[in-house]
Amino acid sequence: MNYQENPSPSNEPLGGSDWLDDAWQAMPDRWDTIVDRRLAGDTLDRIAEAFDLTRERIRQLQQKAEAALVDAQRHNAPDLPQQITEALADHAAVPEDQLAELLPSRASTARQALFRQLGASRPRTWSGDLPGHWTHRPAALDTLLRKLVALAPMTDAETQQAIQDIGLPAHVRIEDLLRNPESRLTHHRLGWIRTART
Repeated sequence: MNYQENPSPSNEPLGGSDWLDDAWQAMPDRWDTIVDRRLAGDTLDRIAEAFDLTRERIRQLQQKAEAALVDAQRHNAPDLPQQITEALADHAAVPEDQLAELLPSRASTARQALFRQLGASRPRTWSGDLPGHWTHRPAALDTLLRKLVALAPMTDAETQQAIQDIGLPAHVRIEDLLRNPESRLTHHRLGWIRTART
């Protein structure tokens, strides 16, 4: 493993549409491992233990890795932040595939880390962050789901109509969210009712 911690940045563009892959590959091995583990939900303490470092040192290395990605973006794709802002607009959830079209890359972890650094977040729901989607308004989807809960009890047909009327994103699998153990609704033979009423 290469544990160099201060690679000298190049003043030349990394070139083509592979600049993010190149920037990711140029990082010291533990930098990308730390970013990957943090995005997967690992705590600073667990990563610090694995590397036999302090949690503060892990945080510093994560920041260095993310700063290197942002530096590469500024040099190679200065319009990317504006493109992301336009793609996310005020939507509660935008599919990751749609956002990924702005930044084709084999390094999906690097792309996710860069999206976060450029202000994108995962939409929040009662079951946690919604994977596979991005937004500038992380609480917006949760707010829409709460509006749905407030309408219960509802038949299945009424629920489907309410999902459309409220404006819940069509590409989000709302039924999966409703059936999640953390859901505020539960399915009954007559339709959907609030969990507290069971």
